[in-house]
Amino acid sequence: MISEELFWRMHYLHRVDGLNAAQIAAETGVSLPTVHKWLNRDHWEPRSQPQKDSILDPHKERIRQMLRRHPYSATQIFQTLQREDGYAGSYSQVKRFVRQIRPEPQKGHMQLHFSPGEAMQVDFGSCGTVLCGATSRRLSVLVVTLCQSRLMYAEFFACERLEHFLTGIRHALEFFGGVPERVIVDNCRTAVLHHSPYGDIRLHPRFSEFAVHYGFTPVACNPASPQEKGRVENGVKYVKRNFMSGRSPCSLPRNNAALAEWRDELANVRVHGTTREQPLERFRREEEDALKALPYVPADCMITESRRASRLCRAAFDSNRYSVPEKYARRQLTVRADPDRVLLYDGEKLIAEHSRSYDRNTELVDPDHTEQMKRTRRRAREQNLEHDFLKLGPAAETFLEGLNKKQIQPRNHLRRIMSLVQMHGSEPVKTALENAVQFCAFRAEYVEHLTLQYSSRTDYESNPLHVRRPGDAMDTRVDAPDMDQYNI
Repeated sequence: MISEELFWRMHYLHRVDGLNAAQIAAETGVSLPTVHKWLNRDHWEPRSQPQKDSILDPHKERIRQMLRRHPYSATQIFQTLQREDGYAGSYSQVKRFVRQIRPEPQKGHMQLHFSPGEAMQVDFGSCGTVLCGATSRRLSVLVVTLCQSRLMYAEFFACERLEHFLTGIRHALEFFGGVPERVIVDNCRTAVLHHSPYGDIRLHPRFSEFAVHYGFTPVACNPASPQEKGRVENGVKYVKRNFMSGRSPCSLPRNNAALAEWRDELANVRVHGTTREQPLERFRREEEDALKALPYVPADCMITESRRASRLCRAAFDSNRYSVPEKYARRQLTVRADPDRVLLYDGEKLIAEHSRSYDRNTELVDPDHTEQMKRTRRRAREQNLEHDFLKLGPAAETFLEGLNKKQIQPRNHLRRIMSLVQMHGSEPVKTALENAVQFCAFRAEYVEHLTLQYSSRTDYESNPLHVRRPGDAMDTRVDAPDMDQYNI
């Protein structure tokens, strides 16, 4: 047996929202046969039960008389019946009967009317989870609805942070092509920092700055009063029940592409249940021209935080680490981020730009930063190589100058010579360099040959090394060729 309230809710979901029996069963938690049973009935009928005698029956008339005289509480009536009438039953019986004959008053809501271009309502809704890399994040949908035409904009985000909230509203205003007079939000922390029951409201300074940039008046609903933004509340429910029903969340870009197609081809061109018109047609006819023009420059929706880069040249943001150039290691940096990008600044200078990751505990490394670090290491090794080579004496400087002039890859020669220093010591290498400079033999092979001669090794048999001098080729003598071999 279902309650009368649940009966009418099932019929509302079927007739107004267009849900079928299976979707209503999933929404209400009622079995499918039960849903079919009550959808086939035009009115609710309570289950007839035989009336049972109750210990409270003799006292019910007395209770009615007391309530006519004064709105006593159930506790007061129970105590009076015990004291004066000898009632021996329980308090819960009295409480249930008092509730039946004096039902709690239901709060009524005033229907709100909006003129074209007067207001739009904004709200987030949760639509399950979405996989971001190896991490599951909550899939949130930001729905923005123009109050007069009911034209709707919706976009999925993996967070409900300030940058996502402001970016979603900016995209909605660009989608509508104009700005309404007021933007109605709930009391989320991205919009309202404090809202007391007595009307004291303190807006988030970035949201106030955003409102000034676009020229609208921000309005916060009263606490615990979702009916004050009922149009967007219904829009969030519509996204959940119509778009998300039976759909498995995939990646965030694919979800947004499918949502945009659904929004343009179904949601905004359907016949709205309240206005009995297509929201897009009503918007073009009545509200489009009533919106204020967009500013020439879009608002900056990025958030700004301060982070210190680690010694590994990484700056942490939102559970991930982003690379920076080596020269900024251990330096205090500024991180600016929107839903798609992460920018890192040293003062006013942009030093790195990354695509934002919603995975957790991952590193995003720019290949240029790694290559730059390798080049720096290579340059340092080469500078150290020259510095250590020049320590071998005055002849080393002359030898290095000649090496740079005559050899294509002088560093390779320097490395071979410095390896001789490690094997045989510096003295034999110094002597070999002096000899090489004297004969202008700027090659590592010549220094190796002489170093092995001058070293303390006794098992080495030296061979003469021919060193070419200018003019040697002119003294070369060759035999005259035999030309008879060419005779036929």
